[in-house]
Amino acid sequence: MSPSLGRVGVEFPFRRRVGVGSSCTLCPKMIRFIRINSTFAVHGNSKASTKAQHAYDIINTKTNKVIKTGISGGQIKNGKSVRAETQVKKWNKESGDGTYKSEITHHEPAGEGSRTRILDYEKERANVLREELKAENKHKRP
Repeated sequence: MSPSLGRVGVEFPFRRRVGVGSSCTLCPKMIRFIRINSTFAVHGNSKASTKAQHAYDIINTKTNKVIKTGISGGQIKNGKSVRAETQVKKWNKESGDGTYKSEITHHEPAGEGSRTRILDYEKERANVLREELKAENKHKRP
């Protein structure tokens, strides 16, 4: 918290070019402040996020095995996770035959601790499915 500014700052220790359309200068550190209507925004991937969350599985339709499990705080359209469908479309394009499909496995309503609960769910689900997930090496973590 910066007492003089009354805002929370996050320091990024990397060097970054700033300036558009002019000679760029290098800044040794940049401090980012996020303020929306006098409140501080929390990133959706933060454990402090209170957004609604969901968990999904991506399944190989030929073997009927789960090859990836994941979570998202993003949109759900037509009963499908937009995040999962993006991955499915990419992998189906690579395989050329529509091998993969996605399913939502869990909904976590918006509220205090929702991100933490969905992270715990993902970890438990990944541990239960660990052997299946190794088959195609699409699942990275947890």
